[in-house]
Amino acid sequence: GDTRCYLYRRMRLQALTTVHTLGARCRDLTGSPHCPASSWRNVLWNAVTGSPRDAEPEFVHCQLNLGDALVLVTAPLAPILTEARLTDVLREDDSASRTCDHLVGLARSHGVAEDGAVLVMRFRSPQRWAQLQASLDEPSMDRRTPD
Repeated sequence: GDTRCYLYRRMRLQALTTVHTLGARCRDLTGSPHCPASSWRNVLWNAVTGSPRDAEPEFVHCQLNLGDALVLVTAPLAPILTEARLTDVLREDDSASRTCDHLVGLARSHGVAEDGAVLVMRFRSPQRWAQLQASLDEPSMDRRTPD
């Protein structure tokens, strides 16, 4: 449907899926970002539903490596969470949970009020995982104690 899936590898983001809306299909067929059917930009032509019509799933095969991340972004957040913004936030190398919180907060701060979701899966080495866990246990340097 209209959920995006990305692979983040070596500081670069790569889209693994395409958007299955009529507007995106028109743009792909005409090569023009200004599709005459712009009112159809959010109408899905392909989705998994309860109807007997078969969906046309996309299959992507890729090997995941330590250091990679997979990111899913649902449609309501996608216009704000551009590939450039996703890349900037993923470069911070926070935990998956903190990265999700940051991305959803970013979308909300830009006025996205609809429900949406972000899912981040990071593939870490055991050593990097231990470093992240240790940093969560340390007191924050930003906390100030009264004199």
